[in-house]
Amino acid sequence: MTETIQHPSLAAAMHAVCMEVGYVYKGTKVSMGKSGSYQAAGEAAFLRAIRPALLHHGILPPAPISMVVVDSIHEELKGKYGPKASRTVRIVATYRIRHAATGEHIDVQTMGEGQDSGDKAANKAMTIAYKYALRQTFGIETGDDPDRERPELHEPPAPVADPRLGELQADMAARLKGAPYGLTHVVAHVRNVPASKENAAFAWGSADELGALLDALDDQTTQDQIAALAAQEQKA
Repeated sequence: MTETIQHPSLAAAMHAVCMEVGYVYKGTKVSMGKSGSYQAAGEAAFLRAIRPALLHHGILPPAPISMVVVDSIHEELKGKYGPKASRTVRIVATYRIRHAATGEHIDVQTMGEGQDSGDKAANKAMTIAYKYALRQTFGIETGDDPDRERPELHEPPAPVADPRLGELQADMAARLKGAPYGLTHVVAHVRNVPASKENAAFAWGSADELGALLDALDDQTTQDQIAALAAQEQKA
């Protein structure tokens, strides 16, 4: 589980979320009947994008504190097989965004409209209101590029190389020089995997792994076992 970052204020936490989440792909196709269809970013897509960032930076997901129905319209529409009932609901919703560490909060007001031939018009209106509360508050961009995850300015920094790695590699190379075994056998013994170049290559990518291998070489019994493994492979 990712540790929560303790920001000094709600504003600082919200800024961090805005830096981390910048783009949501419009991956939901919404049908408009004979009028065609359009692409949209659904509520689930927004939640997938922003919820982890909210919790990581100590912000509780927006909680509804007020919902007012401003319009509810029942209509009889002409359907393919006769009249079809339709209901449109418009609401004004207020959501509270709270900072877990300080208790600070802001209230965000947004509107939502939903239309349905059954009993889901109000649900759709609430979904729209919630989605736009997230989008407008955190300035989330939407678009049609599935490969784009965030603006270029918000690209995560490149991973920093472990400063121990170079020294550990030099130490290992010195220990192996002239020894009756190679790195493949050291890795095979310590990690209990077949002695192969592919498995041995793993050791050079991690300072922790390489450190464990060096610790193994400090033990004479381990050295003898590795040497026996090397000799056995040479006979095969």
